[in-house]
Amino acid sequence: MTKSTTTPAKTGARWRWLIAVLAVLAITAASCGDDDGDSTADEPSNDPSDEPGDEPSDEPAGDEEFVVALSNSFIGNDWRKTMVESFEIAAEAAVASGDITDFRVEITAENTATAQIASIESLILAGVEAIVINSASPTALDPVIQRACDEGIIVVVFDSLADAECATKVFNDFEDWGRTQAELVLEGIGGEGDIIMVEGVTGSAPNDTVLAVWAEELAKYPDVNVVATVIGQNDGALTQQALVPVLPSLGDIDGVLLQVGANGVINAFQDAGRDLPVVDLDTHGGTLRIWDELNKSVGFETSAVLTDPGQGSAALWVAIMIGRGEQVDGQDIPAEVVLPLVVIPQEDLEAWIAVTPDTAMAGWSWTKDQTIAAIASNLAGEEAVAPPIPTP
Repeated sequence: MTKSTTTPAKTGARWRWLIAVLAVLAITAASCGDDDGDSTADEPSNDPSDEPGDEPSDEPAGDEEFVVALSNSFIGNDWRKTMVESFEIAAEAAVASGDITDFRVEITAENTATAQIASIESLILAGVEAIVINSASPTALDPVIQRACDEGIIVVVFDSLADAECATKVFNDFEDWGRTQAELVLEGIGGEGDIIMVEGVTGSAPNDTVLAVWAEELAKYPDVNVVATVIGQNDGALTQQALVPVLPSLGDIDGVLLQVGANGVINAFQDAGRDLPVVDLDTHGGTLRIWDELNKSVGFETSAVLTDPGQGSAALWVAIMIGRGEQVDGQDIPAEVVLPLVVIPQEDLEAWIAVTPDTAMAGWSWTKDQTIAAIASNLAGEEAVAPPIPTP
């Protein structure tokens, strides 16, 4: 495995708090049907001399090299770090199973399309067989992605998508995620008051989508005022840093609308000696532990929801299956694969804490079988089945 980074990355009151937190409504997961385990991938033989009834090869392309590269545009928050770790776990499993011969991880730490384009161009020159991309821009990468496709390289984009038509897309539903967040906060403050809005990763497709949805929802609440907007890059520490210089100039804050970084909001307000606002919960390990402490001390119950940092591992398996010419339930891999959000109800909280470090996000490292099951659900027009909670 080759891993490189284009640029270095280093990487007031109790009851007011309780009332504010209780305003965070439970987020429920969309119902997913049971998977009966019958979905399988049809794996054609890689040996042209084989007869149709012969067993498929276990190698990615006979004895040929098959290298998959991850191109990640940003590493400055715990979601992205968890995503890279999830990809590496899946890639190591794919090497061990003979599905690929090697993998590479390319990180352009400054989150610019220009740097990521240069990184992808180097991967094209290196002759990798597949590239999975978490994009710095929805459009700027399209030409280099098309060049990769023209060279016969399989391209799968995930999470922060690029528009290139030749790339297969693997993603969560960001519109539903953003709408749920907005409803929680805006309804939690009673439809009126002053809020702070915390943007996510600048220029990313998820951030752009969520901001557009927030604008739609805010238009329904004319008595809600956005008194400050900061950029938290979907990271608790960076969110806290962004809020610290802003809070002294503001009056009472009723709510904070953000994607990821609730622990940073809590820390910033507590350090400033201010009453805590209504804030939507995410699946960060630190946030889960705050939730658990409240549950044990005052019986607080809720749910948390976030996009899955394991999307990159599922994208890896999608790329491998396309490269091997595999099908699911007799059909080709679809152009789009929608994966489930990570939803943590109260009864699963301790199980998720057991497998989610303080500085990581809850998520899955998808296996090939789990990816096949999700694809089968997509092909059947159904919501993808969430994998089981990982084990310690």
